[in-house]
Amino acid sequence: MSQANNSNDIFQFNAVNAWLSASFAAKCMLSNSKQFVTNESNFVLGMSTMKMVETWHQHVLTPMEKYISKKVIWMYVPHFAKEIVKDYFKAIEDLDEDVNKAKELNLRLLWKASQLMSIQYRRGHLGPNTRGAIEEWFEYMEIAIRFTTRGSDPLTTQKFQAVCDAFQDLSGQGDTGRTEYPSFYPDTTFIHISYMTHYACREMTIFSEDHIQAWEAMSGRMSYYILSPGHKSWSLPDPSQFHVQGYNSTITDPTIGMMTLPVSNFHRQINYAAVPNTSDSMPNVFSIYRDLLYQIQEKVLDSAGGEQSDAQECDQMLLYEELVESTLKSLSKAETLYKQNMKAMRSYAKRHCSKAGKSYSPRTPNKFNKDGFIMGSESYHHIFVKRNYKFPKRVTPFAPDEEDAISEADGLIAIL
Repeated sequence: MSQANNSNDIFQFNAVNAWLSASFAAKCMLSNSKQFVTNESNFVLGMSTMKMVETWHQHVLTPMEKYISKKVIWMYVPHFAKEIVKDYFKAIEDLDEDVNKAKELNLRLLWKASQLMSIQYRRGHLGPNTRGAIEEWFEYMEIAIRFTTRGSDPLTTQKFQAVCDAFQDLSGQGDTGRTEYPSFYPDTTFIHISYMTHYACREMTIFSEDHIQAWEAMSGRMSYYILSPGHKSWSLPDPSQFHVQGYNSTITDPTIGMMTLPVSNFHRQINYAAVPNTSDSMPNVFSIYRDLLYQIQEKVLDSAGGEQSDAQECDQMLLYEELVESTLKSLSKAETLYKQNMKAMRSYAKRHCSKAGKSYSPRTPNKFNKDGFIMGSESYHHIFVKRNYKFPKRVTPFAPDEEDAISEADGLIAIL
């Protein structure tokens, strides 16, 4: 695949941007996990969900992100980012010792992206939708500047501040044209830049671990305020709201980039699965993720050959097809593995958990990829690994003289 020198490719479809955004969207729907998992009345349901999420992380997200971080993201990096990264590694030795190298890279990427958007906005050729998306980007940057400037080079901070200030005077002014970029979304662009910084930090030896950890903590907090992972309206439902009349009808499906998150249907599935003896199947995390990938795929096919498409964007569409194909293969294998593990655990439960009152300490899921830089405190790795959360010993509800307990005991397969 070719990659032309296109300075406006920040507005065009990017395969890595889309793939990472789909993963982020799925994680948002599965956030608020600690409250959900530790709820006393639905403990088995919560732990079963976590087991499925762990399998998804371990066998799909982690290997795919490893492939993307080592090869794909740098082969098809947007022009503005390629320019920044190339210049940055030449100038890094000239930075003062007190400058956090990871924060500085993140800030330079945000500054360059903002500068490019401002220039195109000023030209007056962009349509109302793209202009609105750029205006939303600079709303993000009003928040970002509070986080990224501390520990960064003062000169870069001044440049970034100047671009943001100048846009405030420009916003809503000037001519409106007819050129639209339907694949440009400020939220997915922000996600892409965060991942580029993360991958650079983890792949290059010039970044100290202290600087990386400081940036990850800062970036996670910034992401929380800008992208709101864990927002109550689009994440795992509050267990206290189960069975509340009209609860599901109050949910409006939100959007991230090209995707509409199927939150209302997910909440209905969770609510239904929480009712004793009504369902032996969990809301399927694999299906949720697959649906998000397909949503992007459909939008990409609809826009193929559009007014603003060029050879580079068509190459990106083909690359996304390849990424989706690889992901779906991994997803299918992970789903099969999960079902096999559940079957084995059910067999174990029937053999060893038949005595009433037997206690157990469920294994806390811990094979989650390290995404605190984008998920913040909603990162599964942060909650279950970094914070070393341990599930308490519990008493099984599996009693021989209670018929209802048999169906509940089958649910214990996910927490042994």
